[in-house]
Amino acid sequence: MSTKYFALLTQLGADKLANAAALGTKIEITHMAVGDGGGSLPTPDTKQTKLINEKRRAAINTLSIDPKNTNQIVAEQVIPENEGGWWIREIGLYDKDGILIAVGNCAETYKPQLQEGSGRTQTIRMILIVSSADAVTLKVDPSVILATREYVDDSIKKHENSRNHPDATLKEKGFVILSSAVDSNSETHAATPKSVKAAYDLANAAANNANTRLEKNKNGADVVDKDTFNRNIGSARAFSGSINTGGGVWTTEEFIAWLKSQGAFNHPYWVYKGSWWYANNKRIIDTGCGSIHLAGAVVEVMGIESVMTIRVTTAPTSVDDCIPNAQFTYGNHGKDYLPSWRRDYNTANKPTASEVGAYSKDETDARVNAANENANSRLEKNNNGADIPNKDEFVKNLGLVGTVDLAKNALQRSGGEVTGDIMISTDSEIGWRRNTDMAAIGFKNIGDGDTDSYMWFKTGDNGNEYFKWQHSLSGGGTSEWMSLKSDNLRIKGHQVYHEGYKPTAEAIQAEPRFNKTIDLTGLSTDRYYPVWWSFPSNNNGANPWLTIHRNYAEDRENKNPFGKETHLAGLLLQIEGGDVLWGGDAQYLNIKRISQTYRKTVKNIRRGMMCIARPIDGKFPLLYSLKSGDITDCRVFSGCYIRGGLTYHVTSNFSSIHYSREENEIEISRWSDGYELKQEIKWMVKSYAIDDPLLGKDYDDSVLPYAHDYAETINLAKNSVPKSAIVQESGNSAEQIMSQKAVTDALAKSVSIDLLYPVGIVLWFAQNKNPNNLFPGTTWKYIGENRTVRLAASNGSNVLSTGGNDTKQLTIKHIPKHSHYFSGNTNSTGGHNHNRGNMNITGYLPSVIAHGSDIFGGAFARNGQSKPGIEYTDRWANLTTFDASRTWTGNTSWNGEHAHNVSGNTSETGSGEGFDVINAYIMLMGWYRTN
Repeated sequence: MSTKYFALLTQLGADKLANAAALGTKIEITHMAVGDGGGSLPTPDTKQTKLINEKRRAAINTLSIDPKNTNQIVAEQVIPENEGGWWIREIGLYDKDGILIAVGNCAETYKPQLQEGSGRTQTIRMILIVSSADAVTLKVDPSVILATREYVDDSIKKHENSRNHPDATLKEKGFVILSSAVDSNSETHAATPKSVKAAYDLANAAANNANTRLEKNKNGADVVDKDTFNRNIGSARAFSGSINTGGGVWTTEEFIAWLKSQGAFNHPYWVYKGSWWYANNKRIIDTGCGSIHLAGAVVEVMGIESVMTIRVTTAPTSVDDCIPNAQFTYGNHGKDYLPSWRRDYNTANKPTASEVGAYSKDETDARVNAANENANSRLEKNNNGADIPNKDEFVKNLGLVGTVDLAKNALQRSGGEVTGDIMISTDSEIGWRRNTDMAAIGFKNIGDGDTDSYMWFKTGDNGNEYFKWQHSLSGGGTSEWMSLKSDNLRIKGHQVYHEGYKPTAEAIQAEPRFNKTIDLTGLSTDRYYPVWWSFPSNNNGANPWLTIHRNYAEDRENKNPFGKETHLAGLLLQIEGGDVLWGGDAQYLNIKRISQTYRKTVKNIRRGMMCIARPIDGKFPLLYSLKSGDITDCRVFSGCYIRGGLTYHVTSNFSSIHYSREENEIEISRWSDGYELKQEIKWMVKSYAIDDPLLGKDYDDSVLPYAHDYAETINLAKNSVPKSAIVQESGNSAEQIMSQKAVTDALAKSVSIDLLYPVGIVLWFAQNKNPNNLFPGTTWKYIGENRTVRLAASNGSNVLSTGGNDTKQLTIKHIPKHSHYFSGNTNSTGGHNHNRGNMNITGYLPSVIAHGSDIFGGAFARNGQSKPGIEYTDRWANLTTFDASRTWTGNTSWNGEHAHNVSGNTSETGSGEGFDVINAYIMLMGWYRTN
């Protein structure tokens, strides 16, 4: 027997699950929906994107993996008793994006509402088999308040096995956490024996350790070795405030050796002050910058022995030619780094002139006096030679006699005339200098009597450097013949084209040309891959076009990617189009030629690229009321799909051409309007299997009439009509033909927009079209959104009137005849009695006489017939009188006739809400012409 009830993944669900498994992500199933299947049991279909007739959608109560089969996901939803009134024949699972992931059918069951008198809570379960449950997020709505018994039992069992129980406190019982910590002050943890022992050991060790510690109140007086103590803690050491080093002299080496013996290099900073006693302190005499007396001096040692700095500040007074009020610094970073002393000058110890290489005051005065005496016998500069006593002798002594003679006939700086030829022979630069933004040199022609005719060479600077050649005419303007700037050379104001500045196609009245390679090699030849482009504007009259073609292979071994054929699939596809109104078609795309040799190579050429609609972030509904996953046209790109495994070449007069090698979805464009329309969309493309119906039918090879190849053009020319047979006007001749102009004129006279679309006509569009743009000069009005069209009266009296509603509320007259069930008890009023009356019995009654006082009992007891001690069988004849107080059967006499009144209300149901009266529909755009 074939399976009647089953569930399966939809195509969108399978794609999402496969994509999640490939990328390592998860899909989140959040909702379950139920429906009535439109009145009959449906058969689940992988192409479904919604239930046939959904009745309820709500969050899933539980979503779990079947513990007995890890590839089965179990989803459950509990429908409460206050919802219902419909049949359940179909079930669907949706993810968080509202995509139908799985769909199934089930045995028909009616879900009543509580108001119908038979309310019940109903659990719907779907078991879904997947290849891997790892790609599904197991998440349920924590606000669910309805649960199945199994769910509650499992939850209690999990809770019993968990540690999620009350914790123990100082006043209440509960679970307690064991801790081995010895440094915690928690009152919720219990100590282990390990922590008690560790605390004991620490306390014992602390007691023993305290006996070897310093006493705080002695402030370090009990430190045994203070020098080592300071060294260990890395602190500075003030060695002594008054120390004797002994009389005599030291070299620097001896001074450093003494410092080392005192532990000076054991600390980062060590200092002492010498006692104020000249005889008991040393002098250092080899510094090279003066002698140092250590009496009263402060000595600071910084660093270690191998990298040291020693600073000695001497006392205010000194003896034995030692320098007071001075600061000496010794640096020694190793013998390779020139260890030496230096002495710093200060206000109390200024340098002498000889120490800084200067003249003393006496030397300076002597030199100034000598300079003054020399200046008195010199020429006065401001007299510019006027105070020279004998100028001729002066020129002679300078050897300038020949120069003076030449200067007498020289060309003056202020100008003059050169009558001979000028030859300049030099390897150096020759230039002119002028402090102005525009320097110029001109060649003036004075031979023709024109006093104002120049040929100028001008230069510019200040960030605008260039060379300019101008011609000035007498009495006229100045024309620029040539200029050279950093960006280009110009002749008479026009730029000169060169390698770095090439002319545009428009400038030389040529068409731009772009080449692009589409590489689909290595991909499946059984799939088609997307190619998309954006036509530029054709407002300037130029027609955007592109050609997609491929070359045939020369190598026979590479000619059969599709099987036995020995040729690669060929393609020559020529398309022209535009993005604005052209020839009356706002969606202009024209296939001029398709030639597919040996194998079909291109499909689904469209002005609006075939795309998959997806939300951007779910903030707004999708454009055109689309649902995620719907197939739609892209408003931005045109495109087609071409076969994989091959290389294609694109030649075009625009550059915006793209393609994808991906099998899965990729985004090519998006649009969002958060202000007026509040809609969004993301256009996605992907590759499709070769037989996918979405790709549409195969194209036949074709050539449009105005795109014939050369050979066909020649044949047409041979068979063309003689020019003399072509007329420019319409007529009745059977021997002549009309020219294109004649046909156009005839159509213009016979057909007009008013004839085709008179005022009042209604146009329907299955796309977003606006006839106000399609037919300039006309006025159209939109019929209205969400309206159902009804035919008006034949006389047009009620055209454009509106009415009706999408919902209807029933009144009493609309309800069919029916009955109501009623049950109840009457009151107890009217108590009374009935007489039993008499009963006659004919015939004989057998009797068994036994020991006792009565014979028989009950209704037929007979008094006075007791026969003590005698046993026999007898019978009585017809009897008419018996004891009527015993049990008996029969009818009483008629007495006490009366009636009971019954009143009350049946139970109430129904809410009086309206119900939808919307029939199945298709949405179109409708306009009617008003002018």
